[in-house]
Amino acid sequence: MSKCYGLICVVSLLLLVCAGCSENGMSKSDQVLYQQVIDRIRAGKIKTDEENGIKQPGGSVRLPQSASLPSDLSTASSDGEIYIFRPSGGQLLVVFKTWRGKGYNLEGFLYVGHSLGTDDINKDAYGKQIITLGPIDLTLEKQLNPNWYRVSYKLD
Repeated sequence: MSKCYGLICVVSLLLLVCAGCSENGMSKSDQVLYQQVIDRIRAGKIKTDEENGIKQPGGSVRLPQSASLPSDLSTASSDGEIYIFRPSGGQLLVVFKTWRGKGYNLEGFLYVGHSLGTDDINKDAYGKQIITLGPIDLTLEKQLNPNWYRVSYKLD
């Protein structure tokens, strides 16, 4: 009887942990939060340091494309900061960090406003797909849908 009870407890705990998760690693609540950030970027309410006229000192690991999130959205990134890039053609690229390491090292999700084309994606020395955003060659770990990628940068 106690073995059965223990098994039920373990299964219940696993179900509780996985509640709200999806197979791509992005929870439904994170998706809602990320969309709120994207909506505010498009509305001009979240701006990069560069757009706010803030100059980064030489050697800084904070990119001009960095944007601090407002307190109500700060959990959308592991450090309360996102990267926003606007290459030509009206494209919007937003990096949401789920882990931040030394220098620019990160893991997270990349939002792309328009699907990436073959001209946008390159290959690194190991044959992995990358997209270059400023000084960072983000590895495209997995495409989750036309607008979302799981990404990493681990070279610092």
